[in-house]
Amino acid sequence: MRECVSNAKSAAGTLREEGEGDGRFVGVDASLPALALGHCADQPGAHTLQPTELVHEAGERLARCPTGTPADREHVAAVVLRAMRQFVVDHARCKAAVKRGGGGQRPGRVRCWLHARRVPEGRWLVVVRLLAVMLAAAATMASTGGCRREAGTAAAAANANAGPRVVALGPGLTDMLRSLGMGGKLVGRHGFDAWADAALPVCGDQTGLNFENLLRVRPTHVYVQWGQRTLPPALVDLAEREGWRLHNVPLLTLADVRAAAELMHGELAGGEFASTAFAKRWDAAFAAEGRPGLAGAGRVLLLHTVNPPAALGPGSYHHDTLVALGGRPALTTGGAYQTLDAEAVLRLAPDAVVLVQPAAAGGAGAGQNAADEVVVGAGAAAHLGPLAGLAIPALAGGSEPGVPPRVARFTGSMTLIPGPSLAGFAEQLRGVLRGWAGVGGHR
Repeated sequence: MRECVSNAKSAAGTLREEGEGDGRFVGVDASLPALALGHCADQPGAHTLQPTELVHEAGERLARCPTGTPADREHVAAVVLRAMRQFVVDHARCKAAVKRGGGGQRPGRVRCWLHARRVPEGRWLVVVRLLAVMLAAAATMASTGGCRREAGTAAAAANANAGPRVVALGPGLTDMLRSLGMGGKLVGRHGFDAWADAALPVCGDQTGLNFENLLRVRPTHVYVQWGQRTLPPALVDLAEREGWRLHNVPLLTLADVRAAAELMHGELAGGEFASTAFAKRWDAAFAAEGRPGLAGAGRVLLLHTVNPPAALGPGSYHHDTLVALGGRPALTTGGAYQTLDAEAVLRLAPDAVVLVQPAAAGGAGAGQNAADEVVVGAGAAAHLGPLAGLAIPALAGGSEPGVPPRVARFTGSMTLIPGPSLAGFAEQLRGVLRGWAGVGGHR
């Protein structure tokens, strides 16, 4: 292991000598070996492409490049990464051609993507030589774990000096950071997070992870919502190598949301969580009303859509919120999300209907204050669609002069996102239920 580190240092020295002190070539991003490993790990199980081969092929392509000069170290890294990526694509096409009975020739040359002054081929070869040594060291570390842990510790220490840098792969996690007053620590986001700053790099989405962006933003903490699935081994290995704190954060229940907030606060800020504004608001929002409390509002049916009726049942955040407040759900069996029909709604005969129909996100960073409108009575009933003509208790009052139907519509952009904004939904729902129960609030 000492030998691999020594070789890397020696190559770095050569790089400095041949680059004549040029900062564009000194300290080429040490994350590139991990990225090469990641490119190979992402291939199908039967692939034959090896990381070392990938580095060498990238080097050959750069050496054949007739013109160009790198602007800086980031340019060097970007060009090498593109060469790696192009070879992976060509390699896959070649194998596919063999299966179809084609010639299966070795991936050919690609056009040069540098458009500047001619650069001595030796300079690029020095870069690639260093990459090859670093990749060999990374491969050895992966098999032993020794040097990789040392590198991870060093990287973590360097990042810690600059303060927490957070990648949150989930809109609810972004909302949580913002609610904890730490939105400024976010450096990477989920691809479908319409509430985070759109300028932040996308580091992953439902289709997979973007390892290049993860490496580029240099996080200290990575929080993901990966559910019950096993985290990708490539992500786990990269986090260990780079010294990231990696957490798969479940957000399946109200208790999960509070626990996730406590975890983030402990790691990113420290101190007693119970005394934070977040914890105080959360605990107050979900405190149950005393008797007779909100049960007087009657049996409440929670719907997301009306055509067909899509109900929020046991196991959904909204059902759990209603129960936590002391309300009475009309649906007490079945799953979290149930598709009903008009006959089913008639049989349930709800005393009140709550529509949870969030408006589109109002733009980056809009959060829970965007379009948090609650409409109660006839204005909400107008959105019941085909259910508006049903003879159910919730609508009986609408036929009597001066008695509005017991229907409420919540359009806050975050009302379906599992996160801190559920506290705002709970506060608003409490007000509506209190009005229906005759103890003050919305009528």
